[in-house]
Amino acid sequence: MDASKSNRTKDNAFLRIASRMLTGDSRVTGYSSMMIFLWLIALLAGVGAIVWGAEAFAEHLGKAAVALGVSSFALALLLAGAEPEELATALVASLRGSPGIALGDVIGANVTICLIALGVGALIAPLPFSGSALRYALLGVPLGAIGAWFAWDGNVSRPEGAILGIT
Repeated sequence: MDASKSNRTKDNAFLRIASRMLTGDSRVTGYSSMMIFLWLIALLAGVGAIVWGAEAFAEHLGKAAVALGVSSFALALLLAGAEPEELATALVASLRGSPGIALGDVIGANVTICLIALGVGALIAPLPFSGSALRYALLGVPLGAIGAWFAWDGNVSRPEGAILGIT
């Protein structure tokens, strides 16, 4: 059988399965229409909980920043950076002798969070930054460079880890 005929057969099979799924044929999905409906409700409830949590975080963050006498940006930077799952992943990967996984996870997660948060935020509304936010960003660049310099040789020693933890 040539490749084009094989692709047409696969496409036709896909269309048949998709058609059965759309009509609620439980032989294809293994789930009833009610089960799929409940999963969709759970998904929507989860999205709603995330949106509510983000709103509550933003509302209370501003009040906490005023009470502590710091900028909202500084407090958000501190709290958003404290991710227990990243700490747990780095700790377990280091204990299992896979420091590359620890470093990659931390860097990848933070770059992704920054890009997605800024990108989605800017799509919704312009994001003007004040001078204090830019000062924090300028402070973060050399600290990030120090972290990269420590990890450059593929090993972050305990003293270097202590310095990174303090900064």
